[in-house]
Amino acid sequence: MVYRAADVVFQYLKPLIALLVVIPLAVGGFAFAFGRAQVVSARVWADRPVFTPDFTSDLYSNTDSPAQIESALMLELIGTDSFATGVEKAVQPGFETWSTSAQDQAFTALRAAFSVAPQGEHLFVISYTCTQPAYGVRVLQAIIRNYGAAVMAIESSQVGAAAGTLQASLDAAQQAMNRAVSAVQSYQAQQHLSDQDARRDPNYSTLLGQARSQTDNYLKLLAQVDAAQASQQAVISVQAAMFHVVDPPAVAPEALISSRTPGLKQAGVALGVVAAVEALLVYFVARRDPTIRSGEDIRRALGLKPLGSVPLLGSK
Repeated sequence: MVYRAADVVFQYLKPLIALLVVIPLAVGGFAFAFGRAQVVSARVWADRPVFTPDFTSDLYSNTDSPAQIESALMLELIGTDSFATGVEKAVQPGFETWSTSAQDQAFTALRAAFSVAPQGEHLFVISYTCTQPAYGVRVLQAIIRNYGAAVMAIESSQVGAAAGTLQASLDAAQQAMNRAVSAVQSYQAQQHLSDQDARRDPNYSTLLGQARSQTDNYLKLLAQVDAAQASQQAVISVQAAMFHVVDPPAVAPEALISSRTPGLKQAGVALGVVAAVEALLVYFVARRDPTIRSGEDIRRALGLKPLGSVPLLGSK
């Protein structure tokens, strides 16, 4: 069988080699010309704030570097549908009119093509892989713009929630303080106590101590409300100082042909497929070939063992 297959290979050697070369080259060339993906990237600077406003998240209080913190937060945000929707709306006209399945596919493609990696303590690189560099630039610009707005919204929302809670507590403390002061004044008036007599009255001293305690609590909460309001104004400037673009989105330079080139991978797959198909064809042709090429073929065809063989003689 081996000799028969070898004969078939040598008989059709030229077309087999031609197919083995031409088809992978054609597939790889087509993929290289029309499916070459390019990487668009931007470098961003992240810094740890010198001053952190009260009532904001303690995002920068851990031991990670600013680049690690910002890159992790960006990955977390892009994994949310609300953030991804803002990005897609910026680069896809009429995205809000798309079907739910189409939007989900767009979110999946966005997250698969996006990557972020820290470079040192402060720099991190965000990248987007696509076949159209201009589209990739728009995507990264939308991500950067929406990221800054999203972080400020998160911090402002947290500060606003804290300020609202504090304001409610302040209102309750003011009412308690007013009641305590009124109780002191009413007791002094009902007992007709002078200021000197009031100091010696134990009930008056107790009521006065309660009024002072309520006043101290009110002033403490008032200071916290003022700090929360100041934090709302400081969030914008602090976030602007912590995050800014060093190198705007652009196509990242890379070798024309590398191990990541899609054309090479597809050409390799095509080479393997063609080789497998040719091997099967050679096998089937060799199995169906009736030509007697050896003594083993005679034995198999007649069921008899040959006694010997005569070499092929020339015409002379």
